[in-house]
Amino acid sequence: MKFSITFHEIEALIKAHYGLELKLRQVSDYEIRIQPRNMDFLQNRVKLRIAIEPEYDVPNRIKLKVSAGAFSPIVVPKVLGLLSELPAGCAATKEDGNIIILLDKFTQLANMCSMCEIFDIRFSGYTDEVEVSARFSNVKPEDYPEIKDYSFNSNVNIKEHEQGRVMMDIARSIFESDKIDEELQTLKDKATELKNVHGDELKDTALSFLKKLCSNYVDKTSKDDTG
Repeated sequence: MKFSITFHEIEALIKAHYGLELKLRQVSDYEIRIQPRNMDFLQNRVKLRIAIEPEYDVPNRIKLKVSAGAFSPIVVPKVLGLLSELPAGCAATKEDGNIIILLDKFTQLANMCSMCEIFDIRFSGYTDEVEVSARFSNVKPEDYPEIKDYSFNSNVNIKEHEQGRVMMDIARSIFESDKIDEELQTLKDKATELKNVHGDELKDTALSFLKKLCSNYVDKTSKDDTG
């Protein structure tokens, strides 16, 4: 059996929940590029790539590689930090951006995964869709191979995350977390620039105003004394 969701539907879902405009593009059958459209100049140029490892064929698990070119040292830690918000045991991560998503650990997918196995997820550039293939199976999760050398998220209340906001939260984490810090730094830089450009002018104006006040005061005092 197969089902799919279009890139446009994913983009609309993210915009409706977070007001973030993203553009999804297929890079290959197993890699997609995500880029923001309504952020600032720098952030609009961050291109997040999510690649599926097709050789990792464990049912109901997806192995991903997250990267962002020159921005990877900043972006990858944000993604890994975000995954701790998913229900406990849903994500296994490495610092280099390798991620394994355990679909059967999501509340919404547990029943389906107990009867079926999702064995292939790929991207279609012709129809702009994420395509998912599944089949009926009686394979049990305990029969899956052990995940070694990965860190698991484990400190989250499952009830608080029943919607499993994977793509939406990844996007928000990457493109919004530093926005406030950057805006504050911009204000500081602008204030410094104004001070450097107009500092002497403002000082001279203030001194001239004070001298004028002092002169007026002396003249007034002199007139009062002679009067």
